[in-house]
Amino acid sequence: IFSKLLLSVICVFIAFNPKNISKYIKLSCYYYLIYFEFIGVIISLTLIFNINIESIIIRLIIYIITIVIVYLFNKFMWKMWKIDIKKRDLSVKICINEIEINGIVDTGNSATGNNGLPVIFVNNKFKEKIIIDENCNSIDFVNIKTINKENFIKSYMLENVYIYKGGKKYKLKNVNIAFSDMLSNNYYDAIVGYDIYIDNLEGSYL
Repeated sequence: IFSKLLLSVICVFIAFNPKNISKYIKLSCYYYLIYFEFIGVIISLTLIFNINIESIIIRLIIYIITIVIVYLFNKFMWKMWKIDIKKRDLSVKICINEIEINGIVDTGNSATGNNGLPVIFVNNKFKEKIIIDENCNSIDFVNIKTINKENFIKSYMLENVYIYKGGKKYKLKNVNIAFSDMLSNNYYDAIVGYDIYIDNLEGSYL
């Protein structure tokens, strides 16, 4: 048992190279969830169809079928969950250094900085109010890819950023803040990444 646990730890690090312990725990939970699904499907197939998997060829066939079933099941469930999320009110209020900003969750945005932290994009007009002294903040760069070009935007690692939604207050311990002139309309001045929404606002943070 200890050897299998150690092997799973190594597999997670090799496959995903998590940047911090919270990310590692989250990925490990995904790993074990998929693993138990995989074992469950194998047991179900062998019991329902009374299959003997002592033969290597039959065992490989069962493994391939199981991989397809688990993949399709998780893909279907993930799609259902994303559709459900998109139907909700995704407007939020963000508080950064006591500055309140109207924001919205972008379900297509999962940008992270080179430090592995998620990014909140904020209208450039708030930069002077939020970033008083650049030397007091850890500076990183966010890699933004579009169809025909690639940009690097400067971001600032801030602590204790708060998000308000549905009468509840959520605290982000560390997060990257990037400023952009492209965020300007009558409704919101900030974009919250999809990963932040899933991990913190949805209560699935592990």
